[in-house]
Amino acid sequence: MFHWDEDDLGVRFEVHELSAVLKDIYHCASVDIHVIPSRKPYKFVERALDNLKRGNSHKDNLLIVYYSGHGCLDNGRLMWAAYE
Repeated sequence: MFHWDEDDLGVRFEVHELSAVLKDIYHCASVDIHVIPSRKPYKFVERALDNLKRGNSHKDNLLIVYYSGHGCLDNGRLMWAAYE
């Protein structure tokens, strides 16, 4: 799960609530929350996703990536943003 450190949408609570649901109700083995920094966010997310793939690349695993924050399309590319 990913959300921005500079959370202007107030999603921090939402992310932690969903994390609890996944753990307590669906019994997910692990739920990781990653807080995206404003400084070099692309590198942070890229590294975190790479680590997730490496640690969970088994055919019986289901890997869900959840992002809570701003986003838009820019020339057909999905862009994540800390602010609108």
